[in-house]
Amino acid sequence: MLAACKKKSDEPIADTEISVAADSVKLTLPAILEIKGDANKHLDTWTQYKDFDAEVTRFYEKDTETEPVVDELLRLEQELRKSTFPDKFDVPQIKSRLLVLKTYLGKAKAAFPENDPLYIQQQKVEVLKAYNALRKQFMEVCERNMAETLFVDDSL
Repeated sequence: MLAACKKKSDEPIADTEISVAADSVKLTLPAILEIKGDANKHLDTWTQYKDFDAEVTRFYEKDTETEPVVDELLRLEQELRKSTFPDKFDVPQIKSRLLVLKTYLGKAKAAFPENDPLYIQQQKVEVLKAYNALRKQFMEVCERNMAETLFVDDSL
């Protein structure tokens, strides 16, 4: 049997850097929020939104080569912002969510020249979170309008 003793050192332990290949780390993407209720009825008639929604779904499903998809999303977001909003959605809350989404799309586009897969994935997560916030806002606006209608309608 062998035993060893080591004299205790007063020197601090040096920081150890651990490197992990960024392409081996996969972030969990948030699922695209399902729109429920009255909001669907209004969104189904908004062509620019439907085109944007289809491209976001493509962005969500694509693991690689997402730069052309982000370029297309930026183009479609601009068309969406300039389009005629359905009356219920022509409110500052929706327009501000679109502005936030545009900001995250811009950050995602800026991430590509860095060629850092982990950072690109992080930006993809942020874009999807902003998109879900927009979708949630659509539902909240419809619910609020419905509640206001109930309070105003004297026939009930």
